[in-house]
Amino acid sequence: MRKVLALFVMSGILVAAAAAQVTPFSVSAGYFFGRNFQNNSGNSIHLSGLELAVQDNVISLPIFGSVILGASAVLGGAGSGVNGELYRGYLDYKTPVVPGNNFYALGGFNYNYATGSNFNKQSGFGTEFGIGFPIKIGPALGPSLAVEARYRFAQAASSGLSVGLNLSF
Repeated sequence: MRKVLALFVMSGILVAAAAAQVTPFSVSAGYFFGRNFQNNSGNSIHLSGLELAVQDNVISLPIFGSVILGASAVLGGAGSGVNGELYRGYLDYKTPVVPGNNFYALGGFNYNYATGSNFNKQSGFGTEFGIGFPIKIGPALGPSLAVEARYRFAQAASSGLSVGLNLSF
């Protein structure tokens, strides 16, 4: 009986994978609001700035969601006199909050590397959680636009809120 049940479950997974949509590639631009941390002189500072990202759906299953692989960079961050960069690679799971609803949730893991002129290099793994909402911009088969907000938990210079527009092709 267990073998039949396992075969049934595996068949369902294979059918869902075969019915998955083409994986969309997307680019995004937004702003990163970093949390406060101590610089080399002991002053409280934060790293903020323009954030650019690219991502692609690695696995996409109807109804259940998709797995996203991406990379982002906060370029020339400026906030409280801080100049620095933050580079991030991430693997997220994106799923509808309620099937049929436009809102979706994001959650996953990231690797961060931050460097700046007045703080030491910081790197390491972290987690992230967020929400998104698609915006209709044209025909259903064309590019799509979404607003996304993610909070990233990591080392001091790498933690903070990212808000941006995501354009999928």
